[in-house]
Amino acid sequence: MAVPERRTLVVLGSLIGAMTLASGLLLMLEPRPAGPTSGVSLNAVAPAGRGADLLFTTTPPAEAAWWSAIVVHASGTAYGSAEAINRVHERLGRGGLGYHFVVNNGTGGEDGLIEVGFRWRYQFVGAFSSGPDSGWYNQRAIGICLVGDGERQSFTRAQMVELLWLVQRLQERFQIPADRVVVQLSDGAGAVGRLFPVAQFRQQLLRRIAS
Repeated sequence: MAVPERRTLVVLGSLIGAMTLASGLLLMLEPRPAGPTSGVSLNAVAPAGRGADLLFTTTPPAEAAWWSAIVVHASGTAYGSAEAINRVHERLGRGGLGYHFVVNNGTGGEDGLIEVGFRWRYQFVGAFSSGPDSGWYNQRAIGICLVGDGERQSFTRAQMVELLWLVQRLQERFQIPADRVVVQLSDGAGAVGRLFPVAQFRQQLLRRIAS
């Protein structure tokens, strides 16, 4: 059996190294995928602000350059969970749960429990916004959905406490100012409804964000 010459081995090694480097650069430049076609994978953030480490445990690591705004929606249903919303979004052709986070009201999960969707875990773009600016919001905004119908019943205290904690942590991490936290107030899909305490909520958003 012939033994390769030293020069041949050096050339082959250099070629393999160059190909590996090129592949790595292409992966870095590749745009983030829109998400899997189906299915949902969830984690849970501990209530009362004890889950910050879990919140930012993502693959790949979350980059501030990717996220410029936060959008708060509501499910428009009295009952629900991330799993229930996932089923609806699959039927609508959104490739599974369109939101990054879901905050439960005690009907489909523990009251105030924050469910972390696969789009956040894997840093995929959202599929929650519709309308003229939906492309920008789905690409650049973090989508949060409160389980509940704010036209018929107030959101629970636990939901509002955990929503505020979640939004403030995201503001801090990604330097998102208060005027980039959008609460869907108008009629239509995702509207939080008239019983959402928008004034009180906005007063508690972070105004000055430390670098």
